Order: sequence, then structure tokens, then C-alpha cells
Amino acid sequence: EDALAPGENGFFTEDGRVRFNELAAYKETAFGDYFITPLPASHGTQEPFIYLIRQGDRTLLYAHDTDYFYEGVWEYLQENKVKINLASLDCTEGTRHIKGGHSGHMDLERNRAVRERMLEQGIADGKTVFVASHICHGGRMSHSEAVKPEISRGIVIAYDGMELEV
Repeated sequence: EDALAPGENGFFTEDGRVRFNELAAYKETAFGDYFITPLPASHGTQEPFIYLIRQGDRTLLYAHDTDYFYEGVWEYLQENKVKINLASLDCTEGTRHIKGGHSGHMDLERNRAVRERMLEQGIADGKTVFVASHICHGGRMSHSEAVKPEISRGIVIAYDGMELEV
């Protein structure tokens, strides 16, 4: 059964336990009025996902615990004419990405590269909000440094308690 709805036999089993469902890459699954598509994350662990979350005509890309996207993800987004309203991007590395290496996380430079490619390919437009999140102290970037326009360049820097409407 692909579609899940809140309530009886939806998110919970009949005896009240949380219902688990195995998700598959590139296969959209309905959860109530949300449609979620797992996409392969570039994280180096066993088959992790980032998620496209759609409700009506609004789409969120939740891309944490991933490095720059695999080409298959880019192809899926373009072939399916996905239009992102909000992209929450991993920025664990802050401004200190492992040069020439793969960390399983992004920094602001790679966030900007994702933003530019999405704009170029029509996956995003001038109304799309890009948010750098999943930030840690290891990236050697303070919030006050990150929000400077010359540093953030078109990307909103998340903070604890931040709320956005998609």
C-alpha cells in the first residue's frame, strides 16, 4: 500500500505502534496530502536519502547530510520538471569544505553551486528560497559572519527557531 493517511491504519498500526514503511529512491509515496520522493544522498553511508516533499503546488527539497548531488539526482529533477519553492541545504562544512575531498556534507560554496545549477536548469527560479542549514561549529563559520551578503550571496542562513512558509 503506497498511500498513508493519519489515523487508523495510517501512520500507526492497529495496536498504536508507529508504522514503518521502506522507501525506495525515486519512488514517490503519499503520506496524507504530502508526496515524498527519496533521492540518493551523497553521504557515504548505506543508501541515505534527501527528500523532495510536495503538498499541492509547493515543493520543498530537504537536502541534509549530503555532499553535492549525484548526477542521477540532477537528471531526475530535470526530467520530472520539478520546481523547488524552498531548498534546505546541508552546510555542515560552513566555509571550510575539504578541498578535493568528499565529506558527505556541503559548505556555502557548494550550496551556491547547487543554487546556480538549479536556476540554470529551471528547477528553481527567482522566487525559490535557498536556506543553508545543518551548520556546525566544525565549519568555522559564525552566524554573524555567514549572514554577510558577500558570504551568503543569495542563500538565507538558518538559525535556531527559524520558521519559513513554503
